Amino acid sequence: MNRGLMAWKGKFLVIAGVFFLGLAFGSSDALAKRKQLIICNFGGYSQKALKKVFFDPFEKKTGIRCIGTSPPRLPKLKAMVESQNVEWDVVVLLDSWVERAARQNLLEPIDYSRIKKADLYPDAAAKYGVGIYYFASGMAYSKKAFPGENHPRTWADFWDVKRFPGKRGMYKGAMEVLEFALMADGVPIDKMYPLDVDRAFRSLDKIKPYISLWWRRGQEPIQAMVQGEVDMSTAWLTRVLGAVRGGGPLVANYNQAILRLDMWSVPRGCKNKKEAMDFIAFSTDPMLQALLANLIPYGPVNKKAFDYISPKLAKGLFSAPENASKMVILNPDGRKWWGENEAKVLERFQEWLLK
Repeated sequence: MNRGLMAWKGKFLVIAGVFFLGLAFGSSDALAKRKQLIICNFGGYSQKALKKVFFDPFEKKTGIRCIGTSPPRLPKLKAMVESQNVEWDVVVLLDSWVERAARQNLLEPIDYSRIKKADLYPDAAAKYGVGIYYFASGMAYSKKAFPGENHPRTWADFWDVKRFPGKRGMYKGAMEVLEFALMADGVPIDKMYPLDVDRAFRSLDKIKPYISLWWRRGQEPIQAMVQGEVDMSTAWLTRVLGAVRGGGPLVANYNQAILRLDMWSVPRGCKNKKEAMDFIAFSTDPMLQALLANLIPYGPVNKKAFDYISPKLAKGLFSAPENASKMVILNPDGRKWWGENEAKVLERFQEWLLK
């Protein structure tokens, strides 16, 4: 076995053991209080991973029980805050939702006195939200349809139906799809925002006749590609990687993907603001971030987490520098743009679909 890998494994196991030994013997005073945090998240397998990596260890350390609920919805958050009857202490929001919620004064500013902000990637440390993990949306294709080296690598390739014939799938929504359309039309990944909406729709006009699947749920394009119903599609790349691990003949293309965040936020007027901030600070620990990456191939938001991740795993994570450098990062400028424009752009997109 490679000595470097052995050293990494030893470091990981020793620190993990010490870390969780410390958690298991949290202070008796804290355990006696038995407070609880209601944490609203997207549920499913994601909640199972969050519970294992964050909820249960935080309870062991502090005595504060973490109860997961779902789903997070901005209208419900708005209703709770405005009625001063806030049920959630922490809520998981998409990066663009954080911007929208902050504009409506629905969130508490994050207390960064409790967080090692310098250890986080800058776009993961927002005024009203802290990154949990990075995910990516991009292109995937079937290896059955493209078994050799002649396969699509860019959005220009996806749009090129002559060089790369085959059935295509696309997300039935404006966000991310407009970015894909602009990259297909030649916009560089670092010159994306503000979006040129008219140019994006002109680009979409060119590919629309060749889209055979408009999908809404993340598993739809995966199943369609595995079953041979489409040959390539936009996709949530974590779902693609899951299918690949299960033997699916798919490829997740990181090039020109969009790097995004799910973020922790604290609803304005929540019952346990201090404890909520403590929980969020706890979740940014690099060791915990590494453990989460071992359960689900999301990208850590703490740069130091890569010290505890095997080189093999790190190579495939979205926030690894080599991968992130190929992607459009939905940075604060992008989040701000979508926060201001999402409603009207989505309305235009829906009208465009019906034409």
